[in-house]
Amino acid sequence: MSIWVACSEVRKPINETLFLIGIFIVMAVGPFLSDMYLPSLPAMVQYFGSSHAMIQNSLSLYLAGFAVAQLFYGPLSDGFGRRRALLVGAGVCLVGTLLTLQAETVSVLLLGRFIQGLGAAAFPAISRAAMSDMYQGTRLAKMGSYTALVFSAVAAGAPILGGVIQHYFDWRVNFVVLGLFVLLILLIVLFVLPETHFKRTENALSPRVLGSRYWFLLTNGRFLAYTLGACVGFGSIMAYGTVTPFLFQKVLGLSAQAYGELSLCLAAGLFVGSFLNTRLVARYATPTLIIIGYSITLVAGLTMLIAAELGFLNVYVIIIPMFLFVIGACLLFSNSMAGAFAGVAHMAGSAGAAYGLVQVSFAVFVTFLLSFFHIKNQLPFAVSLVLMSLFGLSVFLIVVVRTRKRQEAH
Repeated sequence: MSIWVACSEVRKPINETLFLIGIFIVMAVGPFLSDMYLPSLPAMVQYFGSSHAMIQNSLSLYLAGFAVAQLFYGPLSDGFGRRRALLVGAGVCLVGTLLTLQAETVSVLLLGRFIQGLGAAAFPAISRAAMSDMYQGTRLAKMGSYTALVFSAVAAGAPILGGVIQHYFDWRVNFVVLGLFVLLILLIVLFVLPETHFKRTENALSPRVLGSRYWFLLTNGRFLAYTLGACVGFGSIMAYGTVTPFLFQKVLGLSAQAYGELSLCLAAGLFVGSFLNTRLVARYATPTLIIIGYSITLVAGLTMLIAAELGFLNVYVIIIPMFLFVIGACLLFSNSMAGAFAGVAHMAGSAGAAYGLVQVSFAVFVTFLLSFFHIKNQLPFAVSLVLMSLFGLSVFLIVVVRTRKRQEAH
């Protein structure tokens, strides 16, 4: 049973098993909402008689709503508890899913996806805050590895399920299934997930409190440098989802089902990266692991870029480098959260929201730019992977060097 401070109930011990089951399911639904319908994108272009870029914007607008709304859910969960905020998000997401399901025009489709994103933003933002309530430091980094394992299973299952649905039914059935997943979240929050936040923030939604907290977080170089690792990891996966449905199905001639099955390779990379991180996290400092992650993503991006420049275009020259890339991205995912949240546990909800805002805004920017390219080969995608890795690594190294100089000065 959850404990609400406003009702003057007595705090009860948290069942960690129930907490982990609930939080992993909540985290898993987010990737389903963004990834499961991707095999249907070419069919949706044909159904609506629209352009590739317009239908690709259904992902960009989902991510835009997803990014903005996290600024609301973080403080809401700080002031009123994690469970209540999750219930609000799930309700909004369900409304967006129903609207998308009934869309007969591209405008309604895009509006529905935007509202879906507004609701789905609650799932990762509050999950990160709840994890920070329960764990810190190395333990939080390990939990990040387990979260990546769950994400790898979802990364494999969502496009495969979406591809099978598209093959045997049509794109609307994907959104029926997504609606059922959101209903599952409502049930999980009501009956399984325990409350983890009991020291509520007064006036959590007041403009003054919000402004001061977000100003502190979004001008904090250390927080942003660590968050950028998650930006690169998430941005690369969203870029893959924007480019490859058309590249694999329209250019290389794969079926929607075959395209979905390729996600197993990415899931395998996430699994390997998660396993690697659980072995390394106790031996190496967080900054070292992040630098290793960036090094792997940079090599992977350069490999794909060289293959594109040499004129090679097939499934292998895209999937093999992407497999390597997500191994590095997993190291970034797992350790960025631990590094970013260090020292801001007292505002975990707001920190989770700011973390998510920066991460998703970065992905929106990348996918928006890629939507302008007419996809003929893997070159635009490969360039984006290299640039993201170089940018993230450069910023992180600058911050690490400055931090060490300050420590030496003191």
